[in-house]
Amino acid sequence: MSIKIMSMIWDDGPAKQSERFVLLALADYANDQGECWPSIAGIARKTCLTERGVQKILRRLSDDGWLLIEVGTGRKNCNIYTVKTPNDVHPEQSSPPNLSAETPNLSAENPEQGSPEPSLTINKPSVSRGDIVHQHLIAWAGGSAVRSFIEYRRKMRKPLTETAAMRQAEQLKKIFQAGGDTDDALGMAEEKGWRSVQADWYFNAKGKRDGQSNYSGQSPQGRDNGADPALEQIARLARLR
Repeated sequence: MSIKIMSMIWDDGPAKQSERFVLLALADYANDQGECWPSIAGIARKTCLTERGVQKILRRLSDDGWLLIEVGTGRKNCNIYTVKTPNDVHPEQSSPPNLSAETPNLSAENPEQGSPEPSLTINKPSVSRGDIVHQHLIAWAGGSAVRSFIEYRRKMRKPLTETAAMRQAEQLKKIFQAGGDTDDALGMAEEKGWRSVQADWYFNAKGKRDGQSNYSGQSPQGRDNGADPALEQIARLARLR
């Protein structure tokens, strides 16, 4: 266990709760250089997540620069993971830019008459609504499933708004935390013609498909049965332990 690495993650780790949780679990295995080689099953047990969920989060951490993954190079062919410090992920900008080479009129004592003054306006790249919608959903589901669902909504002539994407992401989070497959949930919405998917819809439909029901609540056509979904989810997780 590296208290040093864990402390840095607590202070300046990833903003997303699931990613920070997995990174802390790795730090619990790691030395002070951030190196460790746990199995996926071991990380899943430590975080109470599914192995599939852990793999998705590890890929996101690697893509975002929080984690270096060396595949199959550890003990018993396990991956070697190196947790990066916040400074590695977000290096400080200590050196000021060299303005004289880019804008000679700024450093010249007698700039040429009539030369236009350099613009100080910084044009930030614009972010489209589609990019924002994609970012909300990609945090909890795979890229192909997200792209398919966004296209499905577009073909329905009901494209996802930013608010709708945020709400859908919350439902995907519930499905993920309850051990469900978020890619499967989005695919089920398309198959059944739902405009969205909620955790209780997904688990009820999945239970009927598999011959058992492991989640109670409101179905797309039904009404609220009066139970508190949060309490039911806690009870279900307690039974799984």
